[in-house]
Amino acid sequence: MPLYSGYLSLFYRLFGPRPFVPILPQLVLGALVGVVVCRIGTLLFDRRAGIAAGTIFALDYSAILFSTRLYADTLFTLLVALVMLALARYLTGESSADEIRAI
Repeated sequence: MPLYSGYLSLFYRLFGPRPFVPILPQLVLGALVGVVVCRIGTLLFDRRAGIAAGTIFALDYSAILFSTRLYADTLFTLLVALVMLALARYLTGESSADEIRAI
């Protein structure tokens, strides 16, 4: 089963076939992407750069638009951002290669 279909079916099984129900978690996922982008910027540069990157992502029109629609883009953007965070942690020495292989 594809990842996004399983994600949607979980919410539809829990709350019924209402289209707005999976949009609420989509909004949370979109907000988490901004937090992850902020963390990546902080790791690679400094705190100001991280806050600027997270703010720019949070104000990006396409990110806001996709968070309010039932598109897989928000979920996959979060997954890619988490992989980038793991790579940034590895490059800065915050994690070991074993943690990277676990992903």
